Amino acid sequence: MGIDVVCMNLIKAFDRSQVSGLEPRPNSVLIIITSPNSEFPELSKKWMEVLQIKFDDVENGFGLKDKKYTAMTDYDAETILDFVIRNIDKDIFISCDAGMSRSPGVLVALEQIFNSRDVTDDYPYHNRYVKNKIRDVWFRRVWKKPYSGPKVFNI
Repeated sequence: MGIDVVCMNLIKAFDRSQVSGLEPRPNSVLIIITSPNSEFPELSKKWMEVLQIKFDDVENGFGLKDKKYTAMTDYDAETILDFVIRNIDKDIFISCDAGMSRSPGVLVALEQIFNSRDVTDDYPYHNRYVKNKIRDVWFRRVWKKPYSGPKVFNI
């Protein structure tokens, strides 16, 4: 008896203008990310499901201390992971404003988590903060608590 392994069908990341004119394939869903002060673009009504989420394209704490920008939160990462798990058997399209940083950050994390594939080199400008946030939230789910480092035992 074999074990069924479900792999997600991730597609490439799209920018805002590409996704607004995109006619979705059958059995496909969309994650669309924009900045908190922006509106979501008009989309085809043919998407099976759309997750709309807002956070800024920030990394390494830039602009966060003065609360000028809104970074991805654990809740945002949980929402994305729940959406993907619910739609694991569908083609998942991911879009952000420029299609260069946030959506590739999500894509790289999801490929690593669900398909055991490292596509980091395919997206050199992916947002590492976004990738790491999603992975950290996933690993906390799996481990049920934050990793506190190696255990040291005195003998």
